[in-house]
Amino acid sequence: MKNSFLNLLIFSFLFNLFSPSLFAQKNKSNTSVYELKNKDKEHVRQQIKTDLRFLTDPRLEGRKAGELGATNTANYIKSRLKEFSLPHVDLKINREFEIITESRLGAQTRCIINKKFVRVPEEVAPLPFSSNKSFSGHLMKNMKEPLTPWLLPLFDSQNDAEKYKENWIEHAFALAQEALKQDAAALILYDQFDVLETLYVKEDRFKKLDIPVLVISNKTYEYYFKNKNSLATISFELDLVNIKKNTENIYHYVDNKKDKTIVFSANYDYLGNSTSSNKEIFYGADDNASGIVALLASLEIFNLLPIDKSDYNYLFVFYSASQMNNKGALHFLKQLPETVKNQIVHTFHYDYIGNYLHNTGLFIYGLNDNVTLFKKGNINVLPIQGYQESSIADVYKKFNFPVFTINTGAHLKHGTTQDQFHGVNQNGIFRIVELISEVTLNGALQEYIQSIPDGLSKELSFNTASWEEWGIESDKSYDGLGVKILSLKKEKIGEKFGLKDGDIIFNINYKPIVHIEELISVLNSLDRGQRVTIKVKRDVSVIDISEKL
Repeated sequence: MKNSFLNLLIFSFLFNLFSPSLFAQKNKSNTSVYELKNKDKEHVRQQIKTDLRFLTDPRLEGRKAGELGATNTANYIKSRLKEFSLPHVDLKINREFEIITESRLGAQTRCIINKKFVRVPEEVAPLPFSSNKSFSGHLMKNMKEPLTPWLLPLFDSQNDAEKYKENWIEHAFALAQEALKQDAAALILYDQFDVLETLYVKEDRFKKLDIPVLVISNKTYEYYFKNKNSLATISFELDLVNIKKNTENIYHYVDNKKDKTIVFSANYDYLGNSTSSNKEIFYGADDNASGIVALLASLEIFNLLPIDKSDYNYLFVFYSASQMNNKGALHFLKQLPETVKNQIVHTFHYDYIGNYLHNTGLFIYGLNDNVTLFKKGNINVLPIQGYQESSIADVYKKFNFPVFTINTGAHLKHGTTQDQFHGVNQNGIFRIVELISEVTLNGALQEYIQSIPDGLSKELSFNTASWEEWGIESDKSYDGLGVKILSLKKEKIGEKFGLKDGDIIFNINYKPIVHIEELISVLNSLDRGQRVTIKVKRDVSVIDISEKL
């Protein structure tokens, strides 16, 4: 009897240990992101910082597709993918593709105004999105008639000139699109406020327009047109030579042998250098290094969990040439095997998510059937109608894929050289990735999201205090260790904490603070309700300020 009972116990133990169904059920309950160990979460947070630091390194020169900086970025992403133990299945997709990186002036380019040759490109230059058409005819400034050439100001006012001078090429492109819609024969823009450092722009991240577009210098405008209300004659012949280079998409496909697939994506290229003479770098920290970092963080989290027990396959894609009308995404999606295309039930595109603020929340833009999924909580859900044709959501729409585009809202530094590492809320990125990973790892995505509106609302609030909420203005003339406070804004966290003008912050929660970038990064990572200890030097004393946030 004892032997029978003992055998039964052994059999029961072995059955529980090796039974596939029970084993799967055990792992299934452990797929929650929120159950990760603190040391694993800290590892992901530190990797977010490391990845972001690399992607905003000035040596990458703004990650322009086809250039060395983007190539080095691609190599970095591929090296990171090798660190994960997630199985990868080759989809037999050609990663590399050809792009036009710039348009150079050919030998036949010339321009004549009132029978006088105008120097190209010093006094007049075709813009990179211009067609290669030649033209000859008459024009008068500010006359806008169909089938005639238009001579218009590049900027309407001095304020506009200051506002758009760093991104004047985008502004010119918008004017050219409008001229094309109204059947202008050609568009000649003049820089009446003399703010452009150079007229000639080589880069070709814009789609070609079926209209010749030129820009003339202030000096040329004043000589030929400023005080004249008569018709002028103009003829030009454009000879633009396209320079082509290769770039590549990068992907990692986890095939769990399921009939449903979720796609995660982000763009890894950016604008490169500015068109100004000093070639300032567009670092693109929030837009869109934050998206690349989020996608890598998703892989980090998935690597720590048994995603082979999930109800989905997962496809992670890093697109290139996003600044060239999303050529990378189009190239990749066209090549996807039909079997994979037919399995795609959701796509999550990390756009720019580095500017999370408690009072604005997280924006998730839905398309197709997904628009009602995130229907409650601290989320703004918007339909596709507000998107431009060149947006990534529009690309997914062409293939009829449901898509969520995730971002934390545009801000004034977007598209400027000031979008840099220290302005990114790294803890916000972690919390967003944590949430999206939790949602997509669950067995029934739609039912899961709709069943936890309260929890979703709570998680999306994050309760993270941002750098702006501290109201600290630093003393830029101070060159010692730490950050010296020049002034504090009223009713902000810094003042409420007991900080004073002139305090030098050198440590927060036992993390040394040497530069302003470190201070911003640490303050962006703190949660409301967390105890915060700030060490400051005040006059000749060292003071510990410890309060709950």
